[in-house]
Amino acid sequence: MACLRSLRGQPRPILYVDSGSSDGSPERVRALGVPLLQLDGSKPFSAARARNEGARQLFERHPHLHYVQFVDGDCIVAPTWLAAAEAALDADPASAVVFGRLDERHPQASVYNRLCAMEWRSPEGVLDNLDHVLGVTMVRRRVFEQLGGFNAGLFAGEDPEFGLRVTQAGHHVRKIGDAMALHDANMLRFPQWWKRAVRAGMAIAQRQRLDSTGPQAHSKRQFYSAWFWGFVLPLGAVLLAVPTQGLTLLVMAAGYATLFWRVVRFRRRMDEPWSDASLYAVFAILGKFAHVQGFVKHRLDQRTGRAGLIEHK
Repeated sequence: MACLRSLRGQPRPILYVDSGSSDGSPERVRALGVPLLQLDGSKPFSAARARNEGARQLFERHPHLHYVQFVDGDCIVAPTWLAAAEAALDADPASAVVFGRLDERHPQASVYNRLCAMEWRSPEGVLDNLDHVLGVTMVRRRVFEQLGGFNAGLFAGEDPEFGLRVTQAGHHVRKIGDAMALHDANMLRFPQWWKRAVRAGMAIAQRQRLDSTGPQAHSKRQFYSAWFWGFVLPLGAVLLAVPTQGLTLLVMAAGYATLFWRVVRFRRRMDEPWSDASLYAVFAILGKFAHVQGFVKHRLDQRTGRAGLIEHK
């Protein structure tokens, strides 16, 4: 409810979208006097679907709106953010998506929260790397409707996929320097981080299958990189260890050391201290293995017809 309280003082309409909560959230939302949309449980829940249906109803209720701000329930919106985002979109008609600085609320609570804090860091300006697109963004309504909103078929990774279509349509995705929100990852245990990384792998697999040779080329690179580092290299090194008298194990170790250094060097270019850059590099390598698990789970879910949504909280 802290998220809604951070928005209630704003002179703008709010709509809370509920995806089958069983913790009493709808009742608490009504008690705050906030309009509520409860999604039909006969269809699979996803963040993309919730945002699309919420935006559609908000536009129907308030046809004068030019922009829509999407906010996840684990975020507290900065009091000056909405005005800053509107001003940025007003000043740059080429920009269709704007987001600002997202800070982790409790970065020192765990290594995993600290990793999230590093994950939110990205340069200001028009984005080239659309992996940095966040779910907490302000979007120009006209472009949102032209593109049909988020891809409701994606259970994760819908934000960079939408950003990709925005740029393909000739618009900009821009990050500005203003404080946008506080995020509460609440990841205190390794299994939570691992589940989140598995979900990221599922998102990569799903996105690269949309168009593995065209605009999703970045997802394709992520897909094959994870397969190599998280499966092919370690499996090959182990299988060939005896006939090569352990040489393949040394090659594997050298490969991971090289990858570690490449990630550290990249993060250092973002002015991160060695401790943060090294921590990020270690978990970037571990994440390759989790991504492979996500790839396998995505394929199994496709064959069995099950929904693939995973939540770490």
